[in-house]
Amino acid sequence: MFALGAFLVSGCSAVSNHVDLAPYRMIPLVTDPGAEKHCSQDQKWCVQLDRNADSGVMVSATQDGKQARERTLGSGMLAGADAFGATDHDIWPFLITGDDASDNVLVGITSTISTGYSGGGAEVHFLDLIRLEAGGIPSGTTSPVVLSVPLGAVKMIRACFDEDDVQKRRDVCHDEYRFEADIRLGNQATAGLPDIFYASTATAFPATVSLDQDSTQLPALRDEDLVERVDERCSFERIFHFDITSGRYQPDAPLPACDDYLIP
Repeated sequence: MFALGAFLVSGCSAVSNHVDLAPYRMIPLVTDPGAEKHCSQDQKWCVQLDRNADSGVMVSATQDGKQARERTLGSGMLAGADAFGATDHDIWPFLITGDDASDNVLVGITSTISTGYSGGGAEVHFLDLIRLEAGGIPSGTTSPVVLSVPLGAVKMIRACFDEDDVQKRRDVCHDEYRFEADIRLGNQATAGLPDIFYASTATAFPATVSLDQDSTQLPALRDEDLVERVDERCSFERIFHFDITSGRYQPDAPLPACDDYLIP
């Protein structure tokens, strides 16, 4: 699993830094020396995650060194990840601020689920955006999660089981599948919350393989097969608008079913 782990780390840095869409900002956060907080470069904003909160996971944000807002996320609130039993949570390395009038702040919690196969494995990353409002809303009254989306996924599936397979596969003995997402701010807003632009790219390597078929039954690989193939079905773009009625972001069109990439 060591080689798989290295591949997953390199393959899932899935968020691009497109910042400063006035009056909304997507502010990069970096881990502080004590590794307890993620802070903006100017230290104006810091975000901290308490994984040992009594009733769930607590996320808090400080502004100019003062405790500004916090929420505790009870069981089931991180719907996208909780469904798969995720226990590895971390701070998303960005913070989104709304306009001055709304005083909205969005922070993210990333959740990772990983599993091992015989000779391979899978790792999936989800993002839950949390709306932190000034005024200390009591924990648990309503869900502060306003958006849940996959950030990235990698699967490596063993494809060689004997020497004939090695020759047939030209020493490429794993099928590799990736799903990567890019998140940016849109150019409009609703109720003080900016639109969010989401773009995904799904790929398969070698080009002839697919998650819905047994690659050991395919013909021998050729030179032209040793490239990544973009899976158009799960490579898409959406704009998420905040919906006041539901209190969540909604896409401008339904998302395609990509469970084969996103279920470990």
